[in-house]
Amino acid sequence: MSDSAASAVAPGPSLDQQIHTERVNALYTHLPISLVGGFVAALFLVAILWDKVNNFWLLVWLTTVLVHGAWRFSHVRWFRRTPPGAERTQRASRLFILGVSVLGVIWGATAILFFHRIGLQDKTFLCLLLFGVVALSVPSIGLYPLAYNIWASLILVPFIVLALASGTRSEILLTIPLVIALTISLTFARNTNRLVTEAFRRRFENLQLIEQLERQKEIAETANRTKTQFLAAASHDLRQPLQALGLFVATLKLRAKEPEAQAAVSRIERSMGALEGVLEALLDVSRLDAGVVSPRIERFPAARVFDAVREQFADVAERHRLRFDVRRTDAWCESDPHMLGRIVANLVSNALRYTRRGGVVVGVRRADPRLRIEVWDTGPGIPPDKREEIFREFVQLENPERSRDKGLGLGLAIVRRLSQLLDQPVGLRSVPGRGSVFWVSVPRAPARVEAPAPASLRATALDGRFILVIDDDREVLEALENVLELQGAHPIAAMGEGSAREMLTDLGRAPDLIVSDYRLSEGAIGIEVIRRLRRAFGAEIPAAILTGDIAPAVLKAVADAGLPILSKPVRADQLFETLERLLAAPARS
Repeated sequence: MSDSAASAVAPGPSLDQQIHTERVNALYTHLPISLVGGFVAALFLVAILWDKVNNFWLLVWLTTVLVHGAWRFSHVRWFRRTPPGAERTQRASRLFILGVSVLGVIWGATAILFFHRIGLQDKTFLCLLLFGVVALSVPSIGLYPLAYNIWASLILVPFIVLALASGTRSEILLTIPLVIALTISLTFARNTNRLVTEAFRRRFENLQLIEQLERQKEIAETANRTKTQFLAAASHDLRQPLQALGLFVATLKLRAKEPEAQAAVSRIERSMGALEGVLEALLDVSRLDAGVVSPRIERFPAARVFDAVREQFADVAERHRLRFDVRRTDAWCESDPHMLGRIVANLVSNALRYTRRGGVVVGVRRADPRLRIEVWDTGPGIPPDKREEIFREFVQLENPERSRDKGLGLGLAIVRRLSQLLDQPVGLRSVPGRGSVFWVSVPRAPARVEAPAPASLRATALDGRFILVIDDDREVLEALENVLELQGAHPIAAMGEGSAREMLTDLGRAPDLIVSDYRLSEGAIGIEVIRRLRRAFGAEIPAAILTGDIAPAVLKAVADAGLPILSKPVRADQLFETLERLLAAPARS
């Protein structure tokens, strides 16, 4: 195994090693201050004993303190300049013990040098000074018990031994507070080390937990990206033939005259509608995860959402023999009407799907300054331990057989994403066996007079329009051409940019509208093709992207280009509505 490979799999430092490293870092952080404090204490001792003992020995002792301080400062500089690592920590530990031991000998030498040359009063002062040096060094040296034990013993033991050996009562009494001080200091240092070590241990354990959470988050995000990429690839491959099939069915419906043929076409449409619903739910999740959907907040009456829900689900409730009551309201709210409508529609759809008896009620509860749009049902209810789980993708509590009549389990996942995007929370309350109530809380808005709705576009708005359609799938292209011809348009069907330019040159004019697939042959991108055609004709020709690709990067690129997106398989009526809206928009030169 190579050195690089060995280092890649080498285990990191253990928790005890990390704590020891942090302890050494703290010791060297405090060392400069403790050295300055010790020098001040040495000056104080020299000032008190000046002229009371041989001044030469006082100066020699003080010089020794200065030399020791300079030596220890060199250790600090080395420590700060050396890259962190196990080797630095080990060497720094040895240097610290050595430095503390030398300084302990220097301070302990004061008793040997001066004890028999000073009176009782000065001996008392020296006793107090040594006690203070030992006690005040607990925060700076006590983090390292071995070093502190050596330090305190070397300072105090010589004085205690000499005082006991003197035989005088007064001097022997001086040893009592020193012995007590030594015992207390050693105990206090040990407790300080234990507390600091525990603090370090908790800190590193928390850091390890954070690292584990980050790794789990990264794994989850990678899985989510992989899921999105898989859905995008599978969706694109499924949507191409489904798009062609849908448009051929629409063509057949427009041409079929016999009732039996119309009934057969209707059954095909219903089957296709179920498949389209599955793909549309997957597309909604992908769009929301991609971050390409932005809310358009406006003030509008809640009745607009309620009317749409009533119209959409009244027949569904009747088929299931359920009571469906949408309460009238004059309340106004502030939200994105489309997104809020999707939230309420998904909640109602979910309630109707799982309710066997009774019914579903939709209403508004005023809770100034907000409104709570509520959906009540008499379904089976939701156990408390499942109330967060149901907002995840593909979770269905009462569909273990994965019946397609009960959907995919994406409705509430879409509700949660839309709620977070709008910053309008969703909640629920449920009693197992009796039913549930879901709600979405939206800001309340003052009522105002609504402008009349614009008149509907004419069904023949495509009559006589030249519509350029670009797609590298021949069946999709043929289906688009057929269905547009039946609406009175003049489709110009091209499989690429080159053939489109040739046809337009022969036609001698710009198209009224462009519909292009996103991914074309030879690596061409529909957005760029539209831009080049617009530049060629010097006009902002209305255009749309028709694609089965739901990859977040693709959806974002289309949104950034300012182009509407038609997701394959698009229904014929949706296609006509979008094209008519684009043609009705003011032209831009």
